[in-house]
Amino acid sequence: MYYTLYNPDNFQQARVASLTAVAALLSDLWILIAIVYISIAIDFYLGYSLSRKVKRENPASITSGKLESAKWWHTIIKARDASLVIGVLYLFDLFIIRSGNFYLSRLGAGFIIGAELLSMIENLAYLYRWARFFRKYVKNKIEKHVNINIDEIL
Repeated sequence: MYYTLYNPDNFQQARVASLTAVAALLSDLWILIAIVYISIAIDFYLGYSLSRKVKRENPASITSGKLESAKWWHTIIKARDASLVIGVLYLFDLFIIRSGNFYLSRLGAGFIIGAELLSMIENLAYLYRWARFFRKYVKNKIEKHVNINIDEIL
């Protein structure tokens, strides 16, 4: 008797074997992806906290001050895309470059975490008093790119 996927038992075995193979291949990436997820979650929390603070201090502001499902889904999609980028970079490093040393996946995770860190700094600059030294950086960045005086908004 030969192996066929048309038999439900064989199909189940093939599916489990495929998932196990993919999990084994990507098992070394879980720590990088977990660190990226943590940084995205912290950035989401700080952004939500800043939105609440702005709404509390200035009720006429544009922000709703609530947890909005569209922003939540944006965060979930960002986390999904980040893990896809890290996984593809790892596969490229493993099969194309053939080093298997995680250099590209670490570099990709570093860029993603760096972008999240800048966003965290921007949120902290207006959220807490001890982070006021970040305000000059954020103010210059916003005024340069958006042409808005940030002191009029906050």
